[in-house]
Amino acid sequence: EEGRTVMNGELDLTPRVILKVFFPDPERLLDTAYADFNRFLSEANLDRGEIPVMVKAADGMSRESYRLIVGEDAVTLEASDTDGIRRGLYFLRDLIAGSPYLKQGETVRRPWLKNRISRCFFGPIKRPPFNIDELMNDIDYYPEEYLSRLAREGVNGLWLTIVFREICDTSIRRAPPEAARRIAKLRSTVERCRRYGIRIWAFCIEPIYWSLSNGNPVPCDCEKLLGPGYSAQEAGAAMNSFCIHSETARIYLYEAVNSLFRSVPHLGGMITISHGERMTSCLSKIDVHSNGEIPCEKRCGMSTGEILSEILTSMKKGMHDASPEAELISWLYMPHVEQLSPWITQLPSRLTSDVALALNFESGITKRQLGSVRSGGDYWLSEVGPSDRFTQMAEAAQGHCEVAAKLQVACSHECATVPYVPVPGLVYRKFRRMKELGVRHVIQCWYFGNYPGLMNEAAGKLAYEDFYGSEDSFLEELARPEWGRDSFTAVQAWKHFASGYSNYPLDIQFQYYGPMHDGPIWPLHLKLSMTPLTRSWKPETFPSGDALGECMKHFELNELTELTGMMSREWRKGMNVLRQVAEF
Repeated sequence: EEGRTVMNGELDLTPRVILKVFFPDPERLLDTAYADFNRFLSEANLDRGEIPVMVKAADGMSRESYRLIVGEDAVTLEASDTDGIRRGLYFLRDLIAGSPYLKQGETVRRPWLKNRISRCFFGPIKRPPFNIDELMNDIDYYPEEYLSRLAREGVNGLWLTIVFREICDTSIRRAPPEAARRIAKLRSTVERCRRYGIRIWAFCIEPIYWSLSNGNPVPCDCEKLLGPGYSAQEAGAAMNSFCIHSETARIYLYEAVNSLFRSVPHLGGMITISHGERMTSCLSKIDVHSNGEIPCEKRCGMSTGEILSEILTSMKKGMHDASPEAELISWLYMPHVEQLSPWITQLPSRLTSDVALALNFESGITKRQLGSVRSGGDYWLSEVGPSDRFTQMAEAAQGHCEVAAKLQVACSHECATVPYVPVPGLVYRKFRRMKELGVRHVIQCWYFGNYPGLMNEAAGKLAYEDFYGSEDSFLEELARPEWGRDSFTAVQAWKHFASGYSNYPLDIQFQYYGPMHDGPIWPLHLKLSMTPLTRSWKPETFPSGDALGECMKHFELNELTELTGMMSREWRKGMNVLRQVAEF
């Protein structure tokens, strides 16, 4: 747009800009945002000018909300908190990147999605086969430029793994000596990320089951904490769930969480898997396809909703007594393909509004493909969702607790070995449904799917989207800062990619064991060897084999061939569109 005529009602920034700060920030949390904005102005050759961008405080605005006023000769950005100023500066940056001729007027933006939680791309995995605890080494997993990128893309939370017995101090079990080292590094991580408006969330699966084999024996004289479990013959080693039905249990949970949040100021919150993944409370002993009866000899008389509430209330009180602003998310990891029993929707009945209940957004989703209804478990980027399961839980939570969605923004199990799959239109549709269902928080990755880029950026912008416009208009706004005059072309390519990706076979076996992850290095056998396939979510010591039946549960081979062919053909169309831009 260089040299074009300024239109009526526009503010021309080409005479260059100067940032003028009047916002009180005694901790200097906004220094990183100001540095990013000034660097952008310098790279765009718009710095050291005469048109002021004035940053000011305003009363009464909610967290991360801001007001942008483009006047005849100045721009004013107002917010009530540092996070609002930060988001407003990045919004203004993208406006200028799209065009230095800003339309005059006032814009007020408020996020409907409060927490957008990702995970550090460089953070190690604290589970087999590596079992690396990032809090027990001196490696810096959070470089400044990476955090700057996340902040620009709207990520405001990162989770990392902790275990109560390794870091928490309670009256029935003292913290081990190495807990001090974990606390010290966690503090430094929290403070570093806080400078970019990113809060650190402690992720855990707590209260974890009691067992000698996992290094978590029940403390002496605390047998009342033992809930129903499995014998050594059933599980290879005896294990018992955590029983909440005692004052000792409630005090233990209170003290564990309280000690962590007292030791680490400004910790953003805690995410705990309350059901699924590993055994926790007696709720873990209830089959998700059963009538909801708890197989326990104690027969305490508590309902499933009361049990979950008792656990979370103790943890929440311990957290809030140390850090009133911290938040608690209880995640029910129920990735099953099959539909679940109605007892699950009773779980939110005793929860309160200061707790968020998270559920997988797409697990159990159904779709008709090639004339038959298919069902998929776990996560799906290729399918919009939500599943009936999520919708029912969101409706059951109304009037009780807040709702969080667990999904994958950048990539999912379908192809977990790429940084991200460029299908922002699918994320637009997911977030539109989330807003309709009253979702307030999103955990937008697991150990994978957290790479910064287009998809993270789309999610960050969608947190403020009112969805009054069209999907195309959102995609064009998303593309404009990076693609400029070629933004329309980029959008057309993204639409082809989304259309093709939507044909991904809805089969959990195919996404877990299929060829999409490491196809380029999959050995092709000349003779039948019947060697097993490798898992997508864990490194293996052997290459994938040729036992193709392992990646098929709902499909025949010819059906998989047809669907993946449809994906490939549509993807080629998108690539051909992008090549038109490359030719110029």
